[in-house]
Amino acid sequence: MKSYEPKAPAPNARERSDKRYFVRRAEQELDRAQSSDHPGVVRSHYHMAALYLDLAYNDEAFESWRERGGVDWDALSSSPRALSAAIHSRTS
Repeated sequence: MKSYEPKAPAPNARERSDKRYFVRRAEQELDRAQSSDHPGVVRSHYHMAALYLDLAYNDEAFESWRERGGVDWDALSSSPRALSAAIHSRTS
């Protein structure tokens, strides 16, 4: 007798759209990092790219973000610390 694992629900259109947004923002942050000469600026852009990729590819981070109703990304986009806190507040 075969044992069946339940499948995860397929992502809905909104979820796919959000994840595409996060990937696009990560790419923009990587471009900005590569165009800067200042080590602190480069580090900040790489950090923000990593956070966006976490939301795009880490289901736990994405679910935490979605459960809180999303985040005002425009307000957070200039602050890696605020973005990191918003994403990782699920552990607090």
